[in-house]
Amino acid sequence: MRLRRIPAEVQDLAGDQRVLAWAAVDDGWVVTTHDRLLLPGREPLGWQDVVRAAWDAPVLEVQVPGGLVRVVLDAPGNIPEVVNERVKASVLVQQHVALIGDKGVRLVARRKPGDTAIMWRVTFDAGVDANDPAVRAAADDALAELRASLGL
Repeated sequence: MRLRRIPAEVQDLAGDQRVLAWAAVDDGWVVTTHDRLLLPGREPLGWQDVVRAAWDAPVLEVQVPGGLVRVVLDAPGNIPEVVNERVKASVLVQQHVALIGDKGVRLVARRKPGDTAIMWRVTFDAGVDANDPAVRAAADDALAELRASLGL
């Protein structure tokens, strides 16, 4: 197997982070490191901040807080595999709890690579009113029960 040399521009973007994969795009580079995902024109994202990612060649879709980012990767290299692995590695547990019929809330515990702090994300399904006090209380109860069952 022949190793590719990391372009100087890519290493500059990554700083002191170890580069795992990279791909050139029209407006810059997509770079993955152990701790971060770097997308052109955006602040670096910790893997724990990537809500979800999907690869449908040649498009990488990354759901981030505040929106969806789509990047066309004509020569993706290992980017799809690394993104998938790093996002999954940040998830400690995820559970869907039905609150109204089949609809409810997804509870996800994530951890920044190399850190012990746990961040919880509570995401309501479409059609579930997160502002309804009864729904919010049921979601809070479900989160408390999950945390207790895990000792967190």
